[in-house]
Amino acid sequence: MEDQAKLRIIYLYNILSQYTNEKHQLTTNQINQKLIDLYNAPVNRNTLTHDILLMKEAGIGIEAHRGVQNRY
Repeated sequence: MEDQAKLRIIYLYNILSQYTNEKHQLTTNQINQKLIDLYNAPVNRNTLTHDILLMKEAGIGIEAHRGVQNRY
């Protein structure tokens, strides 16, 4: 289980690196769908938000745009 959490953060990093930039963001739902489609690693939105906050604390430049659908 712990290994899956570690892998999920790497998967998340890969998705954000490959599919987002300043002009194109993904919503939490879109990120979760990519985790499922690419890695068969679904996650609930609270865990996903927590993982993104951890990545930001580690110095990875992730911008969050808050709204009805948070975008990263």
